Amino acid sequence: MKKGYCCMMALLLYWGLAAQKNATITELKKSYITYPFSDPDPVPSFERIYPYFRFDGFTATPVQKEWKVVQLENDFIRVEVFPQIGGKVWSAYDKIHKRYFLYNNNVVKFRDIAMRGPWTSGGIEFNYGIIGHTPNTATPVDYKLITGVDGSVSCIIGCLEMLTRTRWNVEVKLEKDKGYFTTHSSWVNATATGEPYYQWSNSAVSAKSDLQLVYPGAAAIGHSGEVVQWPYDSVARKNVSQWKENNYEGSKSFHVINSGKPYFGAYWKDADFGMLHYTASDEKLGRKMFSWALSDQGDIWKELLTDSSGQYVEMQSGRLFNQNAAPSSQTPFKQTQFIPYGTDQWTEYWYPFAGTGGVTDANAAGVISVNAAALSIAPLIFIKDTLYVRDQKGSILYAQRVALQPLQAKKFKTGLLPEQWKEAVISLGAYRWSVDDKILQRPLKAPADFDRESAYGLYLFARDLAGMKNYSEAELKVRQSLVQNNNYVPALTLLSHLLYNRMQYDSAFYLAKHALAVDTYDGAANYYYALAAVKTNRINDAMDGFDVAALTTEFRSPAYTGMSRICFIQKDYTRSLQYAQKALLNNQLNIEALQLQYLIKRITGKEKGTEEKRIIEAEPLNRFLLFEKFFSGAGNEKALTGSIQNEFPYQTYLELAIWYYELGRFQEAEKLLLLAPKQKEVLYWLAYMNRAQASGASYLQQAIAADLNFVFPFREESMPVFDWARTQTKSWEPAYLLALLQLGRNNRHEAWTLLNGINDAVTFAPFYMVRAALNEDTALQRRDLERAEAVGKGWRYKNYLTRYYLAAKEYKKALAVIEPYCRQHPDDYINGMLYVRTLMRNDRYQQADELLKGLQVLPFEGAGEGRLVYEDIKLMLAVKALEQKKYAGASGYIREAALWPRNMGVGKPYDDQIDKRPEQFFEAVTQIARGKESDGRQLMQLVAASDKSGTSLNALMQVAALKWLNREAAAATLFKKWASAQKDPGRISWGKQFLDSGKPDLVLYQQLLRNIAETADRPLF
Repeated sequence: MKKGYCCMMALLLYWGLAAQKNATITELKKSYITYPFSDPDPVPSFERIYPYFRFDGFTATPVQKEWKVVQLENDFIRVEVFPQIGGKVWSAYDKIHKRYFLYNNNVVKFRDIAMRGPWTSGGIEFNYGIIGHTPNTATPVDYKLITGVDGSVSCIIGCLEMLTRTRWNVEVKLEKDKGYFTTHSSWVNATATGEPYYQWSNSAVSAKSDLQLVYPGAAAIGHSGEVVQWPYDSVARKNVSQWKENNYEGSKSFHVINSGKPYFGAYWKDADFGMLHYTASDEKLGRKMFSWALSDQGDIWKELLTDSSGQYVEMQSGRLFNQNAAPSSQTPFKQTQFIPYGTDQWTEYWYPFAGTGGVTDANAAGVISVNAAALSIAPLIFIKDTLYVRDQKGSILYAQRVALQPLQAKKFKTGLLPEQWKEAVISLGAYRWSVDDKILQRPLKAPADFDRESAYGLYLFARDLAGMKNYSEAELKVRQSLVQNNNYVPALTLLSHLLYNRMQYDSAFYLAKHALAVDTYDGAANYYYALAAVKTNRINDAMDGFDVAALTTEFRSPAYTGMSRICFIQKDYTRSLQYAQKALLNNQLNIEALQLQYLIKRITGKEKGTEEKRIIEAEPLNRFLLFEKFFSGAGNEKALTGSIQNEFPYQTYLELAIWYYELGRFQEAEKLLLLAPKQKEVLYWLAYMNRAQASGASYLQQAIAADLNFVFPFREESMPVFDWARTQTKSWEPAYLLALLQLGRNNRHEAWTLLNGINDAVTFAPFYMVRAALNEDTALQRRDLERAEAVGKGWRYKNYLTRYYLAAKEYKKALAVIEPYCRQHPDDYINGMLYVRTLMRNDRYQQADELLKGLQVLPFEGAGEGRLVYEDIKLMLAVKALEQKKYAGASGYIREAALWPRNMGVGKPYDDQIDKRPEQFFEAVTQIARGKESDGRQLMQLVAASDKSGTSLNALMQVAALKWLNREAAAATLFKKWASAQKDPGRISWGKQFLDSGKPDLVLYQQLLRNIAETADRPLF
């Protein structure tokens, strides 16, 4: 009987396999309710996003819009990719259980959350470069559809990431007979220098009350490396792996750590359904969960980011353990860099499961769950084999012949006892699961005696700051390190690297040379010595530096690549090919070396062999191959031009053209630029490359005539182009563009010199904004801001000038600028808020209050300005009512001040998170003024007992309350704490009045409220 059953199962499995259809891929258009974004900022921002620009236009009014959708489908799951919205996986659907296993947003609702502004919730987004949602998260990326001979289908998405000048590709792949899909990432650093290293894949799942967060681990760390318990918060007495138990404090962000099990996911207990992410433990270290606060503070984002799909939780996987902010460098969780010419690849599995009653372990074959004596398996693949349960010695505890199909759970009654399960290992064919999760011993805290201010400590901090692209602060810290030890080789080399990035090549060369005087074999010092030598035309020294750097494992492949480039430029193709081959011995996916090898063989007429296959393996959307085929006549123009679908097509052409140009291949470079859109920087390059020809002058004229908006040069190779153009024309533009390039490399003085040398009557407003930002003289700042407002179109220049006047306390001038605009544009909430603030500074609080009622604020993540302004206005009106002895009116304003109106764009936090001192204090003052001293005392006692910030201006109310209650010592202690956090002695002297005053002082309280409001009036520059 048993033999017949096994034969029947085998036959059924055979039929299932035979009937399996190929996966399908379809490109279609789907209409979605869309809340679009708009209004790109033409003023370059040098804080974090240059050479990108922000979008500031968001709306509460939807439109119906068609979006391009790539749909991948097999018999088990359906996946949708949106190439026009960052290439994100929009949704993933389990066809067997008829449920989405990734959050499916039923609208496209852009809100101001990402580094460039617009962001949408749901699906999976892919982030590369520096911390934050990638610059490409809401804009079109390149993509390609593939149907495999094995019946699989793939959508490959990718883009040039200009912050780091790296390139990323993701292959979203669905096989015909699997219950999962994979995302295979290829990330290429095509530059000769180390670059910031940040990569996280952010998925989202639907947040329901029965949601359990499946994250193996014993601890969690934050963005700053701080350590908390996982999954039990012993202070709050909450099991935060149960989503509903996060109903305290604010939003939660945990990077779970110290488990050897490389998966995480979600499980909805009531439905016995879940989703998991799995990857090899060496490929993805980070496993993070993020949840908005369960209070209204977080719940407001539900309506801001969707119409009806409900709340979500983000589940994220990263290459490093945490998304580290700068303070994380003071913990073991520091920052690494992307090695020169490096290529990193990894594969992630995403899948649903059901019918297991939970998760004990998971891998690429499926999920297992152990409950008492029962073993449940939710498979992802067809598999027919013997299921074994063994103990640690390998002895068989249970065996069963099985035939499994994807997404069809099976339960086995093993009869095993709990103590037998503890150390058990389950195997099925080549796959293994374990029951026990052995906690890892990785240190979570830095040694208490580690000296962060030592030369080594300062160097480490500088290195990490550089790895986060915070180059200016990194340079400051590394110079502090060298003050302590001017022969400290790692610090000398890092500073050489930083100065190389700033295009200060001579200084970079001599710093690296200094390091070599200490240690002639240091790999990094030799490498950056060689790079700087190339830039300063010391070619023999460059080859010498690369020779020695090649002795080290870390710099061997980059050094051989550098030597290959030098020999190529010298047209010594034999040696260039040899060095490229050596570079590939240590990094088989070195794109630079592969392209050099391919190009050499094309030039010398040699058989190219496997180079094409290896380039595609390293970078599936590689444009070099498409151009090479077109250039050599083996491909057509449309194959190349049609493949470039990203937000900035000209940047793709320009990047590759500059690569050829730097190698001395001018014909290829020019051909690429002629194919490119006729953007201003492209035309400047064409003029420069043809400077010895008559066409050079023509291209230069075209370049000057082309649109200057959103032209933000950032490549060091463009410096000689603009330098040359300055000598060929009387136009101010080349100097302005060169100044932008210098600013993008933190060379403020060089940029200032260029811009202040321009005396033309410029009518381009961003020019004045950039120059104003560089001038330390406030009179010159004012001059340029006023000129920008005079010639500029749009609201930004009025906004900047208004903010300048507010910071300068020229309130009437500020009002004269912003009021006419806002009366004409009453729906502009960004400037509407600025108008409200300006009315407040002009003591027109009643008008500010009325205006605020009509504004609908759409906030950015972390914003709270609207609620703070609202509270301040209500309290000021209360104090003014008190002056007039209108006590009922004052109490009414105070009650309103405690509210959280939804139109202010901020949800109400849990009560224990709210600083109630202002409302309690002013109501106490009101009650005392009415003669109800007992009621006033009770309120003062509440203020005095507050545990909220002792350094904010609200603390002065607490000081006054303590003084009123005759608790002199406590008042003095709190004032001392507040004063220690202040930098302005005048502010401290003013604040001391709250300690010295023995009775309510309405004039002083109005000053306090004005001071709270005016903290927003920061200097622009």
